[in-house]
Amino acid sequence: MAMEHSKTLIILILMFSTQPVLSIQCQDGDTRSGYPSPIVNGFEQCIEQTQFCFNGFWNGPELYSYCDNPTESCDTAPHGSVEFGFTSLSAPCFKASRTCIDGVWNGPELFDVCE
Repeated sequence: MAMEHSKTLIILILMFSTQPVLSIQCQDGDTRSGYPSPIVNGFEQCIEQTQFCFNGFWNGPELYSYCDNPTESCDTAPHGSVEFGFTSLSAPCFKASRTCIDGVWNGPELFDVCE
């Protein structure tokens, strides 16, 4: 009878849990960290999140042990960044922009000033 009661309790916990349950190998109060997605793109960042152990179950967002952003940046500018400037250092002065796309600037060479 005790075994049947335990099965019912586990089923009820699973039915009313709003978060994924990944395993039952934890002690109440334990926490573990990971990433909610194994891959992000562009301006997205890999942000660590935490699961908590409650009644022997891990509760919280599904977690991955790694996270990668495969889009390449342009020096220190992340993928998708837009730069504004001038197309030359001297007159005539035309404003322009360029966009970083997978590690390559798409657009003209830009200058901060034009005189």
